[in-house]
Amino acid sequence: CTLGFPAAVLMSQETSSVFLNFYLLMRFRSAHWSVTRSRDLFALSFGVWRIFLNTYGTLHFVRNYRDFMDPDVVEWQMHVMAVVLVLAMVLQWYWGYEIVRSAIKSQKKSD
Repeated sequence: CTLGFPAAVLMSQETSSVFLNFYLLMRFRSAHWSVTRSRDLFALSFGVWRIFLNTYGTLHFVRNYRDFMDPDVVEWQMHVMAVVLVLAMVLQWYWGYEIVRSAIKSQKKSD
């Protein structure tokens, strides 16, 4: 199965959403330590799952999808999938940059 690996990589990214959802729900409702911790854990898990693993999975797929292509899948669909995965990877890198920029700005405010 050609699409099992990219599907697993894309699904693994959702593990960072738990921390983001809690942070977005509670950020204006409470000054509890868990709000700050969930923001920090989201940034950490975003880096691990959405930047590192997504980049690895995308590059692995783009380099190897022709070798392991299922004969039942039309070739142009695999090419489109490769393009979509690269665009999604670029989007994750953009959001990663924004998260780092926001963290630096927040750090400067607190100093």
